[in-house]
Amino acid sequence: MERNTEGLRDPLLGHERIAVLGLGSSGLAAAELLSLFGKTVIASDTRADLDVEAQRQKWAPSSQLVLGRNTLDGVTVAVVSPGIVPDSPIFAEAKERGIEVISELELAARATTLPIIAVTGTDGKTTTTTLIGHFLTASGLNPHMGGNIGTPLCQVVLERRSGWLVVEVSAFQLLHSPKFAPQVTVATNIAQDHMDYFSGDWASYVEAKRRPLRQMREGVAVLNLEDLEIASWSEGFGGEVTWYGKGADSQSTSGSWDENGDVVLRWGTTTKRLEASSISLLGYHNRLNIMAAGLGALACGAAPGALESVRDYQAPAHRLQVVGTFEGVEYIDDSKATNPHAAQAALQTLSAPLILIAGGVDKGLSLEAWIDDMKGHVSALVLIGALSERLAREARARALTAPIHFAGSMEDAVRLSQELALSGETRCVLLSPGCSSFDMFASYSARGDEFQRAVRAL
Repeated sequence: MERNTEGLRDPLLGHERIAVLGLGSSGLAAAELLSLFGKTVIASDTRADLDVEAQRQKWAPSSQLVLGRNTLDGVTVAVVSPGIVPDSPIFAEAKERGIEVISELELAARATTLPIIAVTGTDGKTTTTTLIGHFLTASGLNPHMGGNIGTPLCQVVLERRSGWLVVEVSAFQLLHSPKFAPQVTVATNIAQDHMDYFSGDWASYVEAKRRPLRQMREGVAVLNLEDLEIASWSEGFGGEVTWYGKGADSQSTSGSWDENGDVVLRWGTTTKRLEASSISLLGYHNRLNIMAAGLGALACGAAPGALESVRDYQAPAHRLQVVGTFEGVEYIDDSKATNPHAAQAALQTLSAPLILIAGGVDKGLSLEAWIDDMKGHVSALVLIGALSERLAREARARALTAPIHFAGSMEDAVRLSQELALSGETRCVLLSPGCSSFDMFASYSARGDEFQRAVRAL
């Protein structure tokens, strides 16, 4: 195998036999990166019928493939898939054997010599990440996006040897990233999510999200002043802090805030105003995302004028995406709202009344604030998925007066919502589930795609 390690460094110097646990896209990219440095990869996956023969051709000849179980035999380091839950026995086994466990994100960051800007938080990460990439591209700074946004960072590192790495990071990845320290960290917000993955341990979830800042000795932190948890992250941080949100105009020499719908950004002696008319993204939460992304891009060296490209920015799919208007009823796809906090933002953005399609995996999160926001906004609630019974029960207990309906499929939910809209005065149907999708769909995007297909079939 021809090796081109120019612009890279051995991420695990002194280690020769490395386990890769889980052979999804991130595991396969990790195996390829390790093979570039001649490591013997012991790759394993609990799926017995996995076909990775094509990718295996890129591994060192001494590497091994084990299917049907995970193995740590004969290794000194394990690169772990974010899909393996923290209480899996494999972690106890690794600890007992003295095997270091790291994420694919950590592996990639150790291998690259390129600067990294990381986006952490609960909601808004993908929009903020893609906005940063958009602004840096407009400034000619050659960014490359990866991480939790879709392309594993190891894959990006293998293919790109110049420019900024713009990385969305998840709590799952950060949990096993003990040295991950980007040059710039942008933090969006913190809300309850993934409590099932973290066994209800809120402190562990928050600490994982905060990890990049904990490990940065210098650099820039872009923090949301409106989020009490995020605001506290400035304590003990040794680098430069720049704030965004309400009150940021009086906090430091750099920051961003909202003025009557305009986004104002100040960076040193330069002030830039993005007028509301140039911003197509709906909702105040998206103005916060623009503030965060603008400051992040400026921290990477973007020209202030490049931020005007916000007028050309297209948001990723399934985020308050208008599908269309049919028979006078508007249909909006917000399938990416995978927790109550994100679903609340949608309700606060759109004009009442609306018909809400909600439900999915019950992650054990509090529903109270979400239900309270439904009051005065939702004229009818159409429920799907595993959370349906609990959400209906708690909605009635909290005196939600809107009628509650149940649907067995997305097609049925859309058809029922149409009937409810046409028989009354509501002219907006919103899919904003407030839950993960895995009880009925492969992903939030598959759920959103099914919603859009059902709408267009009306």
